[in-house]
Amino acid sequence: MPEYHFIDGPLAGQTLASSEPHTEGEVLAIEVVDMDQHPDQIPRFDYYVESGPDQCRPGRLRHSALHPEPRTDRVGPSTAA
Repeated sequence: MPEYHFIDGPLAGQTLASSEPHTEGEVLAIEVVDMDQHPDQIPRFDYYVESGPDQCRPGRLRHSALHPEPRTDRVGPSTAA
């Protein structure tokens, strides 16, 4: 199962395990779910894949608000707990 490390932004330092690999430049909408939150209040953060994982280390996700170019290839939300 591929793993990705959040390197900056609101989720910096966290790791996401994904059921599928993602390609460099792909934008992921990450939802952070707390069981006490109302569904309308779930925060969503856009991160792009800076680099994919390899056998020695996880891939890197960078907060897209900090990316110098607008991203248009956003996919559906992924849930990090």
